[in-house]
Order: sequence, then C-alpha cells, then structure tokens
Amino acid sequence: MEYLLLSHELHMALTRSRQSEQATIILERATSTSSSTQLIIPMLDKLLSTFYIGWTEQKWQELAGPTHSDRS
Repeated sequence: MEYLLLSHELHMALTRSRQSEQATIILERATSTSSSTQLIIPMLDKLLSTFYIGWTEQKWQELAGPTHSDRS
C-alpha cells in the first residue's frame, strides 16, 4: 500500500511541477521507509525516465544506500 501511495505521490509531483527537487524528496522518503527498496527502484527509474532523461539505475542505488548484498 505504501508503495502505491509513494509512487502516486511521485507521479503527481512530477506531473504538477516537473521539479527534480520534489522528486528527490519523495524518493528519499520511499527508499528510507520501505522494506522493498529493491522493488521500488526499478519502478521509479521507469517512471522518472518519462520525465527526466539521464536518471540511471546507479543514481537510484546512490539514493537508496547500501543493499543487503553490499553489507556482507
């Protein structure tokens, strides 16, 4: 449910303002509050690529922080 709410909120912010600062704030909330970050990142990447050329999987990984595999 949280996943859908955050993705909708992100979509609305991008549609309304097209400002990357708002998208980044919502992204930070999504990646800090969700236990399924690895599932959210590809969806957000696809959604944002509709609006912003140049966002990459690496950028999302930077925003998300270390993954479980990185912590070994």
